[in-house]
Amino acid sequence: MIIAYLMKTWIFSGIYCCVFISIRRYMGGYHAKTRKNCTIITIISYCLYLVIVLTLPVKYNLILGIAAILFYCIIAIILTPVQHKNNPITKEKANNNRKKILLLSTLYITCFISLNSDINYMQYALAFSLSLFIVGIMAMIGRIFRD
Repeated sequence: MIIAYLMKTWIFSGIYCCVFISIRRYMGGYHAKTRKNCTIITIISYCLYLVIVLTLPVKYNLILGIAAILFYCIIAIILTPVQHKNNPITKEKANNNRKKILLLSTLYITCFISLNSDINYMQYALAFSLSLFIVGIMAMIGRIFRD
């Protein structure tokens, strides 16, 4: 939140936190070995997100947003939920998590589509898609390094 305050990016930060926290909870993903590494990875991914959202020319927002959502959907369908070796879940819990991921994903993708209908809100639409993309990246990395 310090970064959001300094950069005056409250809405973008709110979108990122809402999407990331709500979906990551059910999707799983990469877990750093230490709290320090977790904090560093979180700050780096958040800053990259902000740089892209704030600097990408509007004419590229839609195409990048669609690509990010397609990537996220492929990862969400194929790899999730990603289980950590120290926190296994039952098959029933995995199925429930998939349903929650589907519901939340549908909500956020609907926001992306709705916001793209007006050029004044395309940056917010990109924020939703990039947040989903980052969750997808974390899930993919978590699957690769889960052992």
